Parts: sequence; structure tokens; C-alpha cells
Amino acid sequence: MKKKSVVLVSFGIILLIVIGVFFYISTGLQVEATVYDAVEKKPIAQASVKIDDKPYFTNTQGRFQSNVPLFGTHYVVVEKNGYKTFKKELNFQTVQKNRKFDVFLEPITFTNLLN
Repeated sequence: MKKKSVVLVSFGIILLIVIGVFFYISTGLQVEATVYDAVEKKPIAQASVKIDDKPYFTNTQGRFQSNVPLFGTHYVVVEKNGYKTFKKELNFQTVQKNRKFDVFLEPITFTNLLN
């Protein structure tokens, strides 16, 4: 009888560990970024952010956050009318080194359009 309860407790602990690892892998690492105007250095509110085609928007302070899965390569695309599109590749190594980063969007000017 005592042996049976030890086996059940051991099985329960192993099951909890497996669920915890699965949860950690599926939710991934949290990344945070702030989007700024590259010229004025002011935060840009309501910029469109897509991470692997999942849409987000920056808040009034120009910030957004998301979870990035641990495995594979992921792409961040930041867009706002009047600014050049920003693209960045994220993988486990880059996210693990730096979970917070700044994005500087360059305003579109007539000179930019000619180039």
C-alpha cells in the first residue's frame, strides 16, 4: 500500500514537471520594445507591430510587449504612416541576450523617397 502511494506521488511530480516544461516552451520568452521617432526621439503611439503575423499596437508611451516562442526564427515588423517600415529577425539567442530593445522609425521625407 505504501509503495503504491509513493508511485502515485512520483508520477504526480513527474507530470507537473512535464506540464511546466511544456508551458515554458509554448509561451516562450517575453520581449518588450519602445518605438521612437528617429529624428525627434519621441515615442510613437499606435504604431502597428507584427510578430510572426500576430498584430499588436504600441501604447501612448510607444511600448509593446509580446511572448516569442523559444524555437525557430521570428520576425518583428513595425509600421506607422509617415515612417519607413522597420523589420528585425528574432531567434532564441537574440531574445535571450536582450529582451528589451528600442525601435527607431525613420520619417519618410522626399529625399527618402528618391533613394
